[in-house]
Amino acid sequence: MQELDPAFSGTREYKLLADMAAAMDKEDVAKFTDAVKEFDSMIKLKVIHVFRFSGNG
Repeated sequence: MQELDPAFSGTREYKLLADMAAAMDKEDVAKFTDAVKEFDSMIKLKVIHVFRFSGNG
C-alpha cells in the first residue's frame, strides 16, 4: 500500500488497515476489534462500515 501513495502511510486510515491486516494474519480477533474501536473513537464508523468489517457484508 505504501508504494502506491507514500502520503497514505501517514493517515489514520492506513493505520487502521495495517492494524487490521496484522490482526488477521495472526488470527487475533481481539487486536482486530481493538483496531476498529480505536479508529471509531477518532472517526465514527457508520453501521454499514462495521457490517462490512465483520465479514457479513
